[in-house]
Amino acid sequence: MSLNMASTMSAFKRLIFINSVTKLADLCISAKTTLPWLLMQLGAPTWVVSLLVPIRESGSMLPQWWLKNATNHIIARQNLWRFGASIQGISLALIALLCWQTTHTLLGVGVLLSLGLFSLGRALCSLTMKEIQGELINKGQRGKLVGTATSVSAALTFVVGTFLFYQQDNMSVTSVIMIVVVAAMLFMFAFILMGPLSINLETQESSQNPFKLLKLVVENKALKHLVISRSLALHAALVAPYFIGLSTSAEQQNSVQTIALFLMASALAALVSGYIWGVLSDKSAKRCIQIALLLSCVACGVFYLYLDNASLGLNAFLFFLLSLGHAGIRVGRKTYILDIAEGEQRSQFVASANTLVGIVLLVTGVIYAAIYAWINHYIILLMLVILGLALLHSQYLSNDK
Repeated sequence: MSLNMASTMSAFKRLIFINSVTKLADLCISAKTTLPWLLMQLGAPTWVVSLLVPIRESGSMLPQWWLKNATNHIIARQNLWRFGASIQGISLALIALLCWQTTHTLLGVGVLLSLGLFSLGRALCSLTMKEIQGELINKGQRGKLVGTATSVSAALTFVVGTFLFYQQDNMSVTSVIMIVVVAAMLFMFAFILMGPLSINLETQESSQNPFKLLKLVVENKALKHLVISRSLALHAALVAPYFIGLSTSAEQQNSVQTIALFLMASALAALVSGYIWGVLSDKSAKRCIQIALLLSCVACGVFYLYLDNASLGLNAFLFFLLSLGHAGIRVGRKTYILDIAEGEQRSQFVASANTLVGIVLLVTGVIYAAIYAWINHYIILLMLVILGLALLHSQYLSNDK
């Protein structure tokens, strides 16, 4: 597909806008910050909060292999992306409606089902956006596009958090629900922005059976240890909602100031993490993962030690460290898997790893949701131990550079 310079620049700018508004929506309705806080205020069961991250994350990974095979015959990939964006927008609108109209268990179950639908749309957008960027954006510009969009969305989210913080006396649960509504509108805005772009790929043959791909994990030592480390390290994401749920006092839990500070912390971590982790992973993805895991362990350890008397500011700072660590784990493992594979092997490695880790994420999330009522704050200690095991196991990762 050939494009002249003017059309390429136009596509680049348009895709920055699209990526920025969708990433902004993602940050504003995060399963680690906004949704846990909102559900707790509305009286949803604690097991629902425990399942938010597993459903959000595994739901966007597990379907990708089957979605890819099911849509190989569709050559207009931008239409598939728009379909995925519309699913996400509708799902968020449903969540907002549920928060206004229902309470307790019905609210929790409805939000989980809507979040599952949202993740399905996200999986479809994730698949097709890679194809769109690959066709429209030249090599050497793709990383700049993603990095710029991440920085822009994080900066805007920080502004939202700051506004909530300084307007907390005039803010309420309804105000936070409106953030969900705005996020839904952002996805519909992205739907419109994608319209002028045209991507037509040749019909592709369905790939081999996914279970054969999973055999790669057993047969390739480097990939096997990456999957093990990644399965242990995913607790950096699983533990995040508990930082809000286990705030030091009921006053902190109910204050809009809490969600404002945690949103600001998450946004600030996203704003600074891209460059920091990118530089580290270019030098050594293995070392990047190890440093990020260490940060996550420190955040969880200090949070647990000061659980009964920490200030809201300290909790927000520790959440910033945790978010920074989680971002480093993501950047490191993405770089690592690209470095240990060659050519078409990369897509096979990614498909195999995503499928396995998605299953692990969903299973562990269900287990934690079931046991949280019994172990309560000790769940932080349990996840800290597992993150420590991830750090120890990372020594088995092959040197990628």
